[in-house]
Amino acid sequence: MHGLGRNGVVALGLVVGMAACRGSSAPPSPSPSPSAGSAAATPAQQQLTAWLTAFNAGDRAALLAYHQQAFPYDVASDDVHDIDRELGLSQGTGGFELKKTESPKPTSIVATMKERHSDRFAQVTMDVDAAEPHRVVHFVIHPIPTPEELLGPKVPPAAAFGDGSAAASPPAKQFAAWLTAFNAGDHDALVAYHQQHFPYDVASNDVHDIDRELGLSKGTGGFELKKAEYPTPTHIVATMKERHSSQFARAEMEVAATEPHGVVRFEIHPIPTPDELLSPEDRKALTIDDAKRRAVIDGIAKELDAHYVTPAVGTKMVAAMREHLAHGDYDKITQGPAFALALTKDLRDVSHDLHLGVMFGPGPSGPPPSPGDQAAMLKSMNYGFGPIERMSGNIAHVVIDGFPQISDDAGREGVANLMSQAADADALILDLRHNHGGWPETVALIASYLFDSTPVHLNDMWERDTGKIEPSWTVKDLRGKRFGGKKPVYVLTSNETFSGGEEMAYDLQSLHRAKTVGETTGGGAHPVGGHPVADSFVVMVPSGRPINPVTKTDWEGVGVVPDIKVAADAALEEAHRRALADIAAAKKAPARP
Repeated sequence: MHGLGRNGVVALGLVVGMAACRGSSAPPSPSPSPSAGSAAATPAQQQLTAWLTAFNAGDRAALLAYHQQAFPYDVASDDVHDIDRELGLSQGTGGFELKKTESPKPTSIVATMKERHSDRFAQVTMDVDAAEPHRVVHFVIHPIPTPEELLGPKVPPAAAFGDGSAAASPPAKQFAAWLTAFNAGDHDALVAYHQQHFPYDVASNDVHDIDRELGLSKGTGGFELKKAEYPTPTHIVATMKERHSSQFARAEMEVAATEPHGVVRFEIHPIPTPDELLSPEDRKALTIDDAKRRAVIDGIAKELDAHYVTPAVGTKMVAAMREHLAHGDYDKITQGPAFALALTKDLRDVSHDLHLGVMFGPGPSGPPPSPGDQAAMLKSMNYGFGPIERMSGNIAHVVIDGFPQISDDAGREGVANLMSQAADADALILDLRHNHGGWPETVALIASYLFDSTPVHLNDMWERDTGKIEPSWTVKDLRGKRFGGKKPVYVLTSNETFSGGEEMAYDLQSLHRAKTVGETTGGGAHPVGGHPVADSFVVMVPSGRPINPVTKTDWEGVGVVPDIKVAADAALEEAHRRALADIAAAKKAPARP
């Protein structure tokens, strides 16, 4: 299947990303001083100062000039891997304020920064070349919780929500109300709560509408509150554990200062098990030694040699891992999650394959869900669909955030009911801006509604393990009503669109069935499968590649380049404008005899 999260270590039920508020870029500020108090800045400190100054200015030409001179984009993590993504992050965050730096060595720096547009923090790791002109050779940026030493005054938590005034505070009461509704998993009760207290548009992507929220509730089984902290009188930070697994999550809620204290911001994301909540057994299970590190690397090497889609690249990855091991680069890593992240980075540095990754942690506990439970969960997820609306001009806007496996008649009927809602529209806008992938069979099923009944060749999938090529065609006999193959279709994309979401966009674009609008997508085409390699370690190995029947290639590493390039948040308006023009032009065209 498609769809491993691009951050390497995947948490069940949740996806973490750099969520940035949208806004205009802030004016440039004086260069930050990572070396405050030191006699002379190190090469890494000087380079970080130069990057942060250019990033905060938000000027495309200045950023490009800086990168051409000192910082090749191909050494950067995904959020700043090209000029469009970097400018989007600069504008979305408003730039960063430098709060703290550590310099493990003169050519390396780790910086803690705060977004100007919000209270969110991020961490940057930058390594530079030891020789002049000290070009950047490695750069990673990712969101982090507010560091303990940078939190404001807190009401001391006790027994989860705390005692006395803490438990009775506005954010505690509001969070308790949300968690009660979320854990109950009742559609109507959740909708009623949100209408009264918690508008969905202030929430992060995982709970941005009722379907996503119910899917998360069913997938996690709800959450148990373990700890609550109160950085301000209107702000709660909650540490929770999934009921269906050992996965932890952190939620942040801010409420209005005045009655009725409605929610004004909400974010939720997965976190490693907090150290203070680890049992002695958990702590022991997380610990790895030299023998375990070698066993994991040997296991990964075996799976890459046997299955990786490009054998020559697999050989290079194995050699790189063994070289890191021989040089002692892993010697100080004694925790399983940290080792999984280090291995993921080193493997991707060679392959640039965003589906490839190493995971650490126990698998799902308990028996697998029954077919009935699976069907109920699929229904609660709304079969991967988000909102469906009818825009002015009789244009359907259909949001699809994922392509879950649809393997029974009930699932196919659910998809049919949803797609049939767009059948009588004069144009269709298919919104894949937050689609992270799924099953190719579901991609083909949904694409079938955008063509007539004659089967159309969408894609082929070559598998290294079998050497076979499996074709993918539209479905001739469909449930429900088709939109059909004649009316205009626009597909919205973003740099977040990934894997199966990219396949849908690429298939429709290459067949000239749709015009794509938005941003270049993430660039992950290889289907992936999990392979256990040692206790609690799993390597996700891409073992196949798509072969488009029109282009004879795929989107791996390059993404789907949109026909109409605009910022992701402007894509819907642009597609709507163009669809209205298409409809008007069709009405003016003379009827065909």
